[in-house]
Amino acid sequence: MKQRDMALQAVLDGLLEATATEKLIKCLSKYSELQSDKDDDPKELIDRFLKFSQELDRAIFTAQSQARFTQAKACRCSTSSASPRAATKSALDRKQSAISWVRAAIEADLSPFSSHTRASSESAKAPVSEPKPVSPLFCSKPKCSCNSRPSKKNADGSTEGSNLNAALDLATAMRSDCNRWFLKYIDKFLDDIESETAYATCDSHVAGLLQQLKKVDDWLNRVVRHEKMFSVDRGSKDSVLSEEEEIDACERVRRKIYGALLRHVQYAAMALEGISSVTDEEKEQE
Repeated sequence: MKQRDMALQAVLDGLLEATATEKLIKCLSKYSELQSDKDDDPKELIDRFLKFSQELDRAIFTAQSQARFTQAKACRCSTSSASPRAATKSALDRKQSAISWVRAAIEADLSPFSSHTRASSESAKAPVSEPKPVSPLFCSKPKCSCNSRPSKKNADGSTEGSNLNAALDLATAMRSDCNRWFLKYIDKFLDDIESETAYATCDSHVAGLLQQLKKVDDWLNRVVRHEKMFSVDRGSKDSVLSEEEEIDACERVRRKIYGALLRHVQYAAMALEGISSVTDEEKEQE
């Protein structure tokens, strides 16, 4: 029973690590699609990026909570100084759900497949050949060491979750690159609005774009908050943006947003009406 629980725990750790890594890989694929579609309609592209940014934040939070839970389990410490309570609770809830699912699969015992295997083995009678020496899987002697092979986990405990940590480092670097790319895109987009070369013909179109700027401003606030929530080492030379550079870029874009709203007051009023109507519709649906 103890060996089965240990094997079950190892399987669960692998499943959770694979799930977190898969989410990060999907975010990387979506980011590549966004970069290839940068010449599309700005309103649609901004919507897609904001949704992608939320998905990436959730994927990073999942990977961080799993990595921190693995570290806490390895050091066997009960203090929660290294990880937030919300992250640890989220990892515990997901792990408990996974344990219930795997135990149900084990109790099912895969009976259709095993019965088919037994029937086929009884029907197929091959000529008996001299058996080759096989190492026993189980030993009846109480102190036999034939089944006690050193595991990778015991040999080097520091390697546990190394793949997840590598994926997490890639994800945080990708988020920094995403922020840099989107800030440059919005900066150019605001310059185009200021020049009024492409957006002065349709009032409703300008109002819709200004409505998007309110969402961008909310995203800028989240970026600044994430700099405090997620500790990222940006001291290396390969770093895309330092923390101060990113915050300065956010403030520069925010000033341009406020300037665009002031220069297009009537369109900004139309945009605010659109935001309030969408909010009222969402409340009615709830």
